[in-house]
Amino acid sequence: MRVRIDCHTFSDVPSEIGVPTDRRTRKREARRDALLDMAADLVERHGVAGVTMAALAEAADYAPASLYTYFPSRSALLAALQQRALATLAQVARDSVATWDECLAGSTDGPADRTARVHALARLWAFSELFLTAPEHHPREFRLQQQLLVTPGAEDTADAVTVVPSAM
Repeated sequence: MRVRIDCHTFSDVPSEIGVPTDRRTRKREARRDALLDMAADLVERHGVAGVTMAALAEAADYAPASLYTYFPSRSALLAALQQRALATLAQVARDSVATWDECLAGSTDGPADRTARVHALARLWAFSELFLTAPEHHPREFRLQQQLLVTPGAEDTADAVTVVPSAM
């Protein structure tokens, strides 16, 4: 009996939905990204518990109510931060897999099933390397994931569900 190993990327979910074309939308997305950067800074300094809409409003010099046009709740803000962190880590994983695939592209020595197993092992190695080096190379993203995992109730279930596709 032969086992077929399917060696696709870690995620079939696109990490970006498309680049906005009109100026107003681009500016809004830029402001949202800047707010996420400031929220990530708050996580760095104060942990997930220190990320509140009031603290973000203070850091951004916004009225607290205006933040709700970008994020309907603190939970939605944390979910957006987590989605962005996962997208960064997923891109690093895709790049690593692409590098391994490029290196292995010419290696067809031996039977096809052995070649497929070697390619699958290389992908596993790429993922393992990302996981083990993430704290060093992507500390913000890694620490955010750790803190969200150990902070009960940081995200509402409805907001946490929106993160799942990014994690796949």
